[in-house]
Amino acid sequence: MRYILKRHQERTLSLRLNLPPWLLELLYNWENDITIRHLQHVVADAHAYETLHFTKEEIQSKVFSTTQRENQFFFYLEQEDVPVGFISGTIDPPHLYKHDMGTFWMSLVIGDARARGHGLGRLAMKWGEELAREMGCLRIELGVFAHNKRALRLYQSSGFEEIGRIPEFTWWQNQYHEDIRLEKRL
Repeated sequence: MRYILKRHQERTLSLRLNLPPWLLELLYNWENDITIRHLQHVVADAHAYETLHFTKEEIQSKVFSTTQRENQFFFYLEQEDVPVGFISGTIDPPHLYKHDMGTFWMSLVIGDARARGHGLGRLAMKWGEELAREMGCLRIELGVFAHNKRALRLYQSSGFEEIGRIPEFTWWQNQYHEDIRLEKRL
């Protein structure tokens, strides 16, 4: 299979990012997909979990804010010319577990279920690591919900080591779950 990492960079003079309708629709579907909600969103309780919904305007704004700063990025992932996920991140955000300067925070979502389990996540992690090095970062930090065993195995097998846990971080299946924070030194 052929995988491509593409950065969406369309900007206008009014500093408003206009995502192509097809990309906005995909992101809207993935952000609101109840089958992966428990893997990507922090929620406070059962009601918040059931009612969580992002509008297209919120998604557009989120991507816009990511692509307008030099220390942030957003890439979408393609498999055979079809977008199947995205990887995003920032340098030295306030939510780091360890506040070491030069830290690259990375997030990865494979939104298309058919693309999971074929190595795209591992490849995207390598791309993210290369980007972090190019940006002069010394380490990568990420978080994974404790119940997301598949992602945890991916990160650990990619050289990430646990540095801490945040208890009662998100709600799913009638209980709170920890957020496991991991790092990889570059």
